[in-house]
Amino acid sequence: MPAEKSASAKTVKRLTPKPEVLRELYLLSGNMCAMPGCPTVLITSEGVMVGDVCHLAAAEFGGPRFQSNMTNEDRRKATNLMLMCKIHHKIIDSQPAKFSLAKLRDMKKAHEARFKEIGQTLQQRFVEQFADNTDEVQVSLPRRLSQLKKFNPDLYEASYVDEIVADVAAYAEKLSLAPVEYRTFMLAVIKRARKLGWTNHLGSKTSASVDCQDLMAAMNMGAAKLKKFTDGFERYGIGDVVEGFHGSHQVRLYDPAEGLRWSDIYKFSESANIDFSNFVLKVQFSSLG
Repeated sequence: MPAEKSASAKTVKRLTPKPEVLRELYLLSGNMCAMPGCPTVLITSEGVMVGDVCHLAAAEFGGPRFQSNMTNEDRRKATNLMLMCKIHHKIIDSQPAKFSLAKLRDMKKAHEARFKEIGQTLQQRFVEQFADNTDEVQVSLPRRLSQLKKFNPDLYEASYVDEIVADVAAYAEKLSLAPVEYRTFMLAVIKRARKLGWTNHLGSKTSASVDCQDLMAAMNMGAAKLKKFTDGFERYGIGDVVEGFHGSHQVRLYDPAEGLRWSDIYKFSESANIDFSNFVLKVQFSSLG
């Protein structure tokens, strides 16, 4: 027997359960010990883990219910683990004859079945909570600006169309990386600029600029929140804050192309009865033709 133990022990190694396995175990535990009738919670309201990760078949040679035909990886899989309070963990491991492998498997199955549906809901909420909302953006680009030229036939010469389309494509890529919260605020800034008559004294880089004080007053927001958005505009390369006249500061949104301003697109959308918000929120420029 000692020789057999020594030979087997050479290949057996306790492996730490993977994070995704621990998450699965917790979701299926209902935050309760798996022992029937035990009311002990596993994680307190303060977030302290007071439960144990228990092996149905021992992780190491000589442990309770050790199975030599299992691999080290098998022993740390979710199928061989369950969550229990410390007292019942000690009880099942000190009485392996009473708590056989088959009995523990049945216990795990029955306990987790109670919370499987809840666990799936929690897991889905976890996925949804950390979903990247920019993944939903499906960028569409113009080809020859054919629809736009119907409303401004003299504005877009054929020799400049390719350059404008290329600039719009580069701009759309940047805009698509901005989270929807930033694009929503951007839309509000453009609409405010339109309401103020597209007044702009900041040069040809933008047609949409609004005084910071005006935005804070009109949209009932503080300086910190405005800075959050303008920092984001700079980070994604779609706008910034610049100094205007008499020490004032302006939120400046870059136009999609040097020859295609936000004011042009807004006027086009009104004439063509197109929802302007699709350009900003959905990054869809294909309606320009």
